[in-house]
Amino acid sequence: MRIRVKVFCIISVLLGLIGSLVACAETHEVSEPEHAGAMTESLLLAINEDDYATFCEHLDTSLGASMTESAFDELVATTQAEFGKYVSKEYKWKKKVGYFTQVNYEAVFSNGTDCAAVVKISFHEVEGEIFISSFGILSPEDAQAQLTT
Repeated sequence: MRIRVKVFCIISVLLGLIGSLVACAETHEVSEPEHAGAMTESLLLAINEDDYATFCEHLDTSLGASMTESAFDELVATTQAEFGKYVSKEYKWKKKVGYFTQVNYEAVFSNGTDCAAVVKISFHEVEGEIFISSFGILSPEDAQAQLTT
């Protein structure tokens, strides 16, 4: 009887581990969404050019309401002080969370390659149109801290 319980427990743990691995494999998908690259590029270039109208072009209602012109000016100042001007980005991964697709990039800024940043942007679709629901530029340390908290 005890052997059956031990075998059952071991099989249960193994099935749980396999299920976790499959779930992780499904959440971090390989291919970049077709809209993500261009929309992210547009936001990053709008920060470079201090272009509020272009930055707000694809924001959803909630993010658009919170991104006032003064909030945008603060975003531009903070980004350029910490990282410099945006230079390039490289797609890293995407993750589907409910109705949202989070996409992460590693971006290079003009303050040097050691000032690479993590660009996190989330999208969702409403009646066939894609909107940006969140956007952030983080240092690699801050991005790592978010993962561990």
